[in-house]
Amino acid sequence: MIQYMSAREAAEKWNISQRRVSILCSECRIPDVAMLGNMWIIPRNAEKPVDARMKRNVITEKGNTHPFVKWAGGKGQLLDVLKANLPNGIGTTITKYAEPFVGGGALLFALLNEYSFDKVYINDNNKELINVYSIIKDNCAKLLDELQVLQDNYEKLDLDEQQAFYYTQRDKFNELVLNEVRSTFKPEFINRIDEIIVFHKLNDENIKQIAEIMIRQVQERLEQQKYIVEIDESILDKVLENGIDKNFGARPLRRAIQSLIEDRI
Repeated sequence: MIQYMSAREAAEKWNISQRRVSILCSECRIPDVAMLGNMWIIPRNAEKPVDARMKRNVITEKGNTHPFVKWAGGKGQLLDVLKANLPNGIGTTITKYAEPFVGGGALLFALLNEYSFDKVYINDNNKELINVYSIIKDNCAKLLDELQVLQDNYEKLDLDEQQAFYYTQRDKFNELVLNEVRSTFKPEFINRIDEIIVFHKLNDENIKQIAEIMIRQVQERLEQQKYIVEIDESILDKVLENGIDKNFGARPLRRAIQSLIEDRI
């Protein structure tokens, strides 16, 4: 008869977080686990699985190593701190630069603005981004020409065709992202997911449409109270001017509508 322990007990036994135990269970990385109500139970004799995140960092052959830190987002905000801890001699006696973590482009470009290096080594799991770096370095003029062609083709289209063109390009990008997901996670884990959605940053047109919907909701609430309020284009422009934040998307719109329209009414 199999004896079981809870996810909390397994976490204490293996010296990892309870959340990590739950992830290992959901990825079918621990044999004979089961669900009891809404909690995982694990055989008491189960051994701690080898962390696949650590396996990816093992040297597989001489000279072929992988970076062991993945830093996603926020690097630009920490440039001053990072630069304050740079070694002496950078750009003078130190003439080679190797990224200390995956995806450290923000730090690299900041240093290239101030120092000259004989050689630069970059690390990134995104091969498309590496290709872009290489093209910028070796054939920047051709890249600009290609971008100009893309822009010219886009501007020739009418509004509906531009929208279709945009979504076609986005779908191509999404497919690259989804391929990375499929190559990173095990099929057993992906099969447990109902749907994978790639979120994109809102553009100005998206935010304008959201603002129009939110303003229309204000008008409908006022109509229920027997008030008719017309909002012209200049008010919408003012809302967009005060309600767009590149870091927070459409979230500030609600405050802008409240202060510029609702409070004044």
